[in-house]
Amino acid sequence: MQGQPYEEERKKLLESGWQKVIDSTKNCKVTAYGSARNGFSRKTCFIYEEHDDCSASGFCRFIWRNSRGVRLKVTTLGYLYTVQNWDLE
Repeated sequence: MQGQPYEEERKKLLESGWQKVIDSTKNCKVTAYGSARNGFSRKTCFIYEEHDDCSASGFCRFIWRNSRGVRLKVTTLGYLYTVQNWDLE
């Protein structure tokens, strides 16, 4: 997964039965703290429902859950959304 384009890994997650965690209260124009999202974060928010947030430095986080309730956080970097890291909770 690491170093791979998020779009490819996203397809694998969907095919493996992982579910996108979608925050129905999320506003793609502002962050959870009320500040305006940067353009990159705003664009990413509209493209990917599972998008959690992006930093000004280009890191983005995406949240998934499997059938047992285990959460997967995927961190990407840049406009190609290259997977940098992932964590299971």
